Amino acid sequence: MLSVLVADLLADGDDPADALALMTAGYGTLGRYRERPPLVLLASLGLARLHLYAGDVAAADAVLTDFRPVVAHGPYARLAPMLEAGLAQVRLAGGDATAAVAWALGPPTPLPTVFRLQTHVFAAGVATLLLAPAQILVAHGSATGDRHLLSRAGELLDSAEARARPAPGWLHLRVSILRGAVAAALGDRAAARGELAGAVAAAGPECVVRPFVDGGPPVQAVLAELRRAAPHDTAAFLDTVLHSFPGAPVVRPAGRQGLVEPLTTREREVLRLLADGRSNAGMARLLSVEQSTVKTHLIHVYEKLGVHSRTQAVARARALRLLD
Repeated sequence: MLSVLVADLLADGDDPADALALMTAGYGTLGRYRERPPLVLLASLGLARLHLYAGDVAAADAVLTDFRPVVAHGPYARLAPMLEAGLAQVRLAGGDATAAVAWALGPPTPLPTVFRLQTHVFAAGVATLLLAPAQILVAHGSATGDRHLLSRAGELLDSAEARARPAPGWLHLRVSILRGAVAAALGDRAAARGELAGAVAAAGPECVVRPFVDGGPPVQAVLAELRRAAPHDTAAFLDTVLHSFPGAPVVRPAGRQGLVEPLTTREREVLRLLADGRSNAGMARLLSVEQSTVKTHLIHVYEKLGVHSRTQAVARARALRLLD
């Protein structure tokens, strides 16, 4: 279960490769305990999400379809709506927008409050049942210019926070991002900038990246506007987010490669090992130094790149072509 939850955090930090490896391991273990369907469903939804991030719609569909018989009847049938929410997102990714939108426009599904004591399962229920319909309508409404779907998405977002009151911070963040996407798609740039500026302020310290990418092109365009007037610390986070969108161009900042101060040769070595996914201990072994020395180098690298985490450092380095 810990592997599944950590994988979700890695996914939000836009580290899909490590997230997929960890989620696959957790799913493989939990899959042997089908007498605990809530936990298996949580792993199934997480694994399907990561397959969609990788563009593998068939794999995502297979994971969720395999679990369907477990919630087809009996006491755990109340979990079926969570599974259907995941399958609706798979359908949209697979090109069946009609089925996905029809599901999203259907009547609201009660939250599985019977599992409230299993906090992580309840949180997954909130995310899938409250946010998935709005996400689908935002994605399809933005792509087609359907203002009715976008307006309906806005209503669902208002309902999501009301139904989950008091709304946890992570839900409020995702709702703000989707509201920004709705406003941008409807042409209200001021409202979009307000929502997304607040979301950036909340997400930056924890380097939560992926929910912005899930907002699609409308969010990307507004974040690019915010980036032009952002202070240094916020600009570094926005660079990380903007670089994570599919097809994002490589940014070449002017002057001293966009660095506060050039990296030393050893700092470049540490940065390359960081990009390879090495741990501090692994870097220390390869460089024949103490882990404390590696930590010192990482502190200097972060300061010079203007970032606050490993994920941000790698994304910033790629944007500056320091790893070429």
